[in-house]
Amino acid sequence: FVAHELHVRRYARYMDDWIVVVRVLGELEEIAIRCRAFLRDVLQLDAPERKTSIVSVTRGVDWLGFHVFPNHRVLRPVTLRRMRARVRSRTFEHLDHGLPKEQLRATLASCDGLLRHAHHQRERERLVLLDRCVR
Repeated sequence: FVAHELHVRRYARYMDDWIVVVRVLGELEEIAIRCRAFLRDVLQLDAPERKTSIVSVTRGVDWLGFHVFPNHRVLRPVTLRRMRARVRSRTFEHLDHGLPKEQLRATLASCDGLLRHAHHQRERERLVLLDRCVR
């Protein structure tokens, strides 16, 4: 619908999350209204207005656990905090309670996979150092 009916060229969709990028704010508001109507009338889905945000790309867009800017993306602060807490917890489980190093390394690899898609080089370097200590 977005590509063929509304002729929007700059949009991305993952499951039920989607973003649209346009140059004119009024155009974006019209797209939001038409999309909400299509979802309601054709697909019989509800798209609450409170879950729709119209922001300038220069401020960044919160999408899929990342804060996306025109030239880079970073993890949302809450996502980064949860990831750090998980790494800390798994490290102590390994050191204090004998969690197999393969399980700790799997956690580190998962976090590294997430960080690869964001601008967090120092955080990735810390994981590499931790991984070297576990070997």
